[in-house]
Parts: sequence; structure tokens; C-alpha cells
Amino acid sequence: MWTKLVTKVNGLGGRVKKVEENCSTTASEVKSLTANVAEYRRDVQEVTGKIGRIDKGLEDLHEEIQQGNIALGSQLSEVSRALTKMDKDITGRLIAVEVLAKIEQKLGKPIPTD
Repeated sequence: MWTKLVTKVNGLGGRVKKVEENCSTTASEVKSLTANVAEYRRDVQEVTGKIGRIDKGLEDLHEEIQQGNIALGSQLSEVSRALTKMDKDITGRLIAVEVLAKIEQKLGKPIPTD
């Protein structure tokens, strides 16, 4: 009976040792996973900060593009007005030249321009 009891107790010790080894392994795995999670959190915070800077940069770029479009529209309007004025001037000169040409044609000789 004593031998049975000693065998039983010795067998229990082996099982306890296995459980302790498993717990130790699990604890080291948990520690490793905790370190990985902390690293991932740092990475996420870093990426979040970078995304924030990118968003700000995009907003600034959008504003600059809008200001540039407004400036281009203004310049285009000025060019359009200048072209319209030039067209009117050229049309007036062309009409005057055509009138002179018709008068010269009817007279049969060129009109002196001095």
C-alpha cells in the first residue's frame, strides 16, 4: 500500500512538473504576444500620425489648387477681354481698308495717303 501511495505521489509530481512547464511556456508566449501587440500599437499610432499629416497636406494642396484656378480664371477673363478689344479694332480697320479699296476701285486710281 505504501508503495502504491509513493508511486501515486511520484506520478503526481511528474504531472505537476508538466503543468508547470506548460504554464511557463504559455507565460513566455503571452509575454511575446504582448510585446508584439505593443509594437503594432506603436506602428498604428505612427501610421495614424502620418495619415493626419497627409490629410492636412491634401487640404492645403486643394486650397492652393482652388486659388490657382481662380487666378487662371481671372487671367483668362483678361485675355478674353483683350482679344475682344483687338477683334473690334481689327474689324474696324478692315472695314476702313475695304471702304478705301471700294472707293479706289470706283475712282480707278489709288488715293494718296500722305
